[in-house]
Amino acid sequence: MQKVCLSIIVSLIVLGLLELGSRLFESKLTSIGEDDGDGPGWQADFFASLFDWHQPDPDLLWRLKPNLDQRLIKTGSRHFIGEEVEYNKPKGVKRVFILGDSSPVGLGLPSYRLSFANLTATRLNMDSASGMRVELINASTPGHSSEQLVRLMEWEGWKYDPDAVILFCGNNDASISGCKSDRELMAGQRLVGVRRLAAKLALYRVIRSLLCRAVATEEPEEALVVRVGPDRFAENLQRLADQCHRRDVPLLVVCPPAPRLWPAGLQFKPISRLRTADGGVIMPPGLKAVLDRPMKYCLDQSIFRSLYGEGDLFTREVYQSAFNDSLQAEGAVELYSARVRSDPQDFISLNNLGVSYWQAGDYDVADNLLREAREVFAQGLGDAPSEADRSAGSVFLYNIGINLRSMADDYKAGVYLDSALQEDYFSLRIKRPYVEAISQISEQPGVTLIDLPRLFAENGGEGLFIDHCHPTARGHSLIADCLVEVLKGVL
Repeated sequence: MQKVCLSIIVSLIVLGLLELGSRLFESKLTSIGEDDGDGPGWQADFFASLFDWHQPDPDLLWRLKPNLDQRLIKTGSRHFIGEEVEYNKPKGVKRVFILGDSSPVGLGLPSYRLSFANLTATRLNMDSASGMRVELINASTPGHSSEQLVRLMEWEGWKYDPDAVILFCGNNDASISGCKSDRELMAGQRLVGVRRLAAKLALYRVIRSLLCRAVATEEPEEALVVRVGPDRFAENLQRLADQCHRRDVPLLVVCPPAPRLWPAGLQFKPISRLRTADGGVIMPPGLKAVLDRPMKYCLDQSIFRSLYGEGDLFTREVYQSAFNDSLQAEGAVELYSARVRSDPQDFISLNNLGVSYWQAGDYDVADNLLREAREVFAQGLGDAPSEADRSAGSVFLYNIGINLRSMADDYKAGVYLDSALQEDYFSLRIKRPYVEAISQISEQPGVTLIDLPRLFAENGGEGLFIDHCHPTARGHSLIADCLVEVLKGVL
């Protein structure tokens, strides 16, 4: 016993001396913070500031706060939308579990009660002919991708013993988060608490700093990546479909609709100005550099309002964030013509000159200049451009499409505007590879496709959106009607 005690005392003394020495030596090193590379990503910071609805989560990166009770949103103790629902399911009750992003929450509506999730439950329970009593658990969270939603289902969703599951996602998956995918960000949250506790010790900080320098390289800044790539998105859908199949629970996979006329590559620009609590920029430098380019858009406020109405606060912020040189069309043409003469490879000035001619109503000249701007930009991309590279060029496709629309060439305009959408990973709009993954999973037994792009195209199209992806109240009502009819057949 004396030897054990002596060993412990000696060990403590040695550790104390090492800690003291480390504190003296640490001042000689450039600090490497424990948070470097370990954070949950800029979107977690953004959502933490959005309406004060969100809170950090060690497993899901962020979640809605519990027990919110506001006009726009209400949550229970388990962070889900609406009234509290216990795990134990009452007899005679059918349960529907919704996994989704901000659309099933009802973001942009005057109240969460107008969301299609809430309307679906209300209409099912009002249908006396069905004789069903339905409880709907809305586990949707603004900003969540399939990576977060499927993990939430595995950890929490099945405790409710649902009779049907609805999945609504894809817009957030197909967007740029930064230099790490959602999967990597989640993996980086493991043992974060332990590491931060250890970081209070100078010995840990010194060892970590020395190890980081030992493996440091002169590699360029990490490339920007999509939050959830199409292949991983398909894997997540399959994981959920397999879970539902094993439990003989119907799965309704909703294919989100996407407006084509929304300005490409502009969605995140207002966020690029946001700061963290300690004053730091929340957005990755590579993404911020692209968003901060002084690029003009073929935007007209009256046309924008005719498409999306007044929109919500963030919609108006996006519109107002577009670069504006504040010049009349004639003065802008003169300014950018001089810049192009000085540097014919200046694709920003070429684009801005084309937009200035569009503003002046000279659409033929604008068409030539906008195409030339896109060509000059594309020449610098190389043979294998990344999603971020292509996204940086989506503005040219958008401007060409809007200009063609002004020329009444609706067919060609539609082609360019759809191409802009497909390449725009800087906005929260689903892309074709994700739609194909949804289509493929819907061919499996027990899986039903809810085809919202077709539903919206047949009932008003662009007029059913209030912004880049969120439906209007009428859009939500149409979705609810569709879901009610399908659920009647599977519950």
